[in-house]
Amino acid sequence: MTSITTRQHKHTGQGYFLTGTDTAVGKTAITAAVGQALQERGLTIGLMKPIETGVQESRLNHSDAQRLHSISPEQSFESVTQFQFPDPLAPLAAARAQGKNNFVDIRVIQAAYHSLSQGCNYTLVEGIGGIMVPLTQTLTVRDLIKALRIPCIVVGRTSIGGINHLQLTVKALRSWQIPIVAIILNDGTSNHGSEDTLQQRDSTFDLIQELSGLPVFGPIAYQAELGTQWNTGVTKLRQQVPIQQITDFLITEMRK
Repeated sequence: MTSITTRQHKHTGQGYFLTGTDTAVGKTAITAAVGQALQERGLTIGLMKPIETGVQESRLNHSDAQRLHSISPEQSFESVTQFQFPDPLAPLAAARAQGKNNFVDIRVIQAAYHSLSQGCNYTLVEGIGGIMVPLTQTLTVRDLIKALRIPCIVVGRTSIGGINHLQLTVKALRSWQIPIVAIILNDGTSNHGSEDTLQQRDSTFDLIQELSGLPVFGPIAYQAELGTQWNTGVTKLRQQVPIQQITDFLITEMRK
């Protein structure tokens, strides 16, 4: 079993781990938009995507890490990401496909986070998939969050099944005493105008707020430009009211 330490390192600002209920729930876009909104307020940020799979050498500019780096270009790319694998698999399987069993080392990510956070008001760390995604034979994303000792923001879907996934994620984090500061709901679909979709979206928001007892922000409206013009899409996303609200919330939280 890989040995990790949870000793708290002092740093100048606040860190948050943005985890999702699943893969492709919009974590990267929301991390980038919140980071950009904080920059707009004159605050310094660091962005991280420590682990990423499915990174093809011919499409490096389309990787999540590269996209986050485009929002925070003053930091080194090595501070954004520490482990990248070409196969679109869970990190443990992706490492094994490269002949590197248990290749992800949480201690490396800890060191990168604490080094980056020294000079930032806010450091946003984006996870990979959900919190039980295996990083090694014995460690998951949840272990990484625990090791970094920073609170979570959970990104979930408004679509059918979203409540179940959110509740499971919240319960699993709380069982390990990992603080959760907020939930962000992402629409993530262009079919947001139908009556059924609107009813589903609104009921998800109301129920997850009631059942979790946490601040809930959203839903984030679908932004088509994210698929074609990333930076333009992030800028439009950043201008949405829920992103501005979560930014205000995080600034207020740090001042407490």
